Amino acid sequence: RGNVTWKGVEAMEDALELMNQVDTLRKKSENHLSSSPSSAAATSLSKQKEQEKISFLKQTGLLKVARDEKELERFIRISNEWKGLELQIYDNKDDQVTKKKNGSLLQSLPLASQGAGLMYCPHGYAVNSPYYLSCLASACEILAEKEASKASFNVITGVVDSIQSLEDEETYSGIILCAGAAVDTIKEVRNKFPLRLSETYTIQMDKEDKLEKADGSDGYSLLGKAYVVKPERDKAVVGAVHSDTKPTAEDALGCKHHHMSDENAASSEFRGESEGMEDMAELVLERGRSIYPRLLDDYCVNSVHAGVRGLPPKTGNSGRLPIMGRVEWAEDEIGSSLASPCWMFLGLGARGLLYHAYGAKKLTQAIASDDESLLPAELLRWKGSYLKQF
Repeated sequence: RGNVTWKGVEAMEDALELMNQVDTLRKKSENHLSSSPSSAAATSLSKQKEQEKISFLKQTGLLKVARDEKELERFIRISNEWKGLELQIYDNKDDQVTKKKNGSLLQSLPLASQGAGLMYCPHGYAVNSPYYLSCLASACEILAEKEASKASFNVITGVVDSIQSLEDEETYSGIILCAGAAVDTIKEVRNKFPLRLSETYTIQMDKEDKLEKADGSDGYSLLGKAYVVKPERDKAVVGAVHSDTKPTAEDALGCKHHHMSDENAASSEFRGESEGMEDMAELVLERGRSIYPRLLDDYCVNSVHAGVRGLPPKTGNSGRLPIMGRVEWAEDEIGSSLASPCWMFLGLGARGLLYHAYGAKKLTQAIASDDESLLPAELLRWKGSYLKQF
């Protein structure tokens, strides 16, 4: 819509810095494995490297097609106002690419003949999120081992029915809730935070003829009614489309996966769910193809995946921003008897990768100082009059 993302530049810089630090730590751990005994965390990082053929971070650049002249005008306005973004604007009428600060020409792009034109941002990244999160957790464990005499932490990834159950097992100086859309499954905080749950679907696709010459969109990430990311030359990921289903917090405890070649899908036990997921796969594919004609003609759907997001309320022109802060209890709430101070970081929705490092840094500063006022006011809006409707 042409609105600038809240703290977008700062958050992007923090995210890239953290991802590069994690990648550097991963590489260092590999170098030490052959010469010295390693920790469990370092061994875990090495195994991840053996399993993964692609880095979790890839600079692909981002292409967005202008559907009409009005949207193209908006692209031009953004490029004029934010010259540091190094945007390139292609106007079909001029049949040329307008370069913006060190930008290189886009050559032989079929995209250029679609719509009114396009906008290209070279600083667009594709991230293998599951692989990155696994490496991030292992990196945290390695750093925690080095600082064990000063502090310790537990990252609990299993199902937690109540905060009290954690305190029954161990003494904590603080607890941070990062349970996302599943936070309402925790007894003490059920219905406490303003999140709307949304089930979203993505599909993974394979190129049918892997030896065929690549089209002009290979290597770029594309954004329209959906997104299309090509992490490898012969693969594509398309998403994310919301379903009309109203999920529960329990649904958010796990994701759904369906492979088109899954033999179990034919059985009566799985048929209903698999058919529903295949219907959603068709909708995702339709959205992906709407970016420009023939975009995915040479690809076939390999699998479809669904998960639940916890969406925070809208914040004016800034859209949906995460919510965080100290969890406070009324005297009649069951959480009032807890011994550990509780904090929370929720509602990242579709912006988790963008805001995770920025938000974690701010939250860490507030917890270390025991001062919630250090957090950005926009992220504390859930506590008072700043709160807006969904």
